[in-house]
Amino acid sequence: MKKIFFLLTVLTVSLTSFAQKTTSIHYNLKIESTSDEAAMMAGLMDGSSMLIATDGLDTYVKTVFGMMYTIEMETNTETKIITMLMTGMIGDMAFQGNSDELEDDEEKTEEPELKLINEKKTILGYKCKKAILTDEEGNESIYWYTDKIERPDVDQMPNAIPGVCLEMVVVAEGMTITYTADEVDDKANMADFKVIIPEEIEIQPLSAMSSMGQ
Repeated sequence: MKKIFFLLTVLTVSLTSFAQKTTSIHYNLKIESTSDEAAMMAGLMDGSSMLIATDGLDTYVKTVFGMMYTIEMETNTETKIITMLMTGMIGDMAFQGNSDELEDDEEKTEEPELKLINEKKTILGYKCKKAILTDEEGNESIYWYTDKIERPDVDQMPNAIPGVCLEMVVVAEGMTITYTADEVDDKANMADFKVIIPEEIEIQPLSAMSSMGQ
């Protein structure tokens, strides 16, 4: 259970910034389970969604995992400062610090295999191309991306993909999570997307997040 929770958190943290102008993208999440442990969590996460807004310097991400919990995160690419608020069944927690604190000292895993496929489909008016990522366990995740929205390198959207993913089918830890964009706003105002931490919640260093996966 903790491993799955930590995976979902990492997926959210990894989605940092993807564009050079103010843009927001809203995704609906469909979560399916392939194991008994994951089935319990999948049931609680019905109605999940994700919202990303960025102007290339500041990025805001809000992911709602159904009734379980909500994560809001704000990052700045120049200062590398991350501010995160987590609320829900796991309790209310806040973290802040430099992104370098999240570096993993464990042994590096094999780089996943990425294939760019000659298939296309249209999502929200954007012509998208297909990519398949295969991890070391043989799990295949599918990404549909458009090169009409520029973005810097990010972890969750593989660096080799030359655009923004408008649909992602991520397979890991007994779950298949499908992210499908249902709204793209290229005139969003970053002032509308801020993480506000209530005074009663203690702000912990980012390094404290490591205990969540142990």
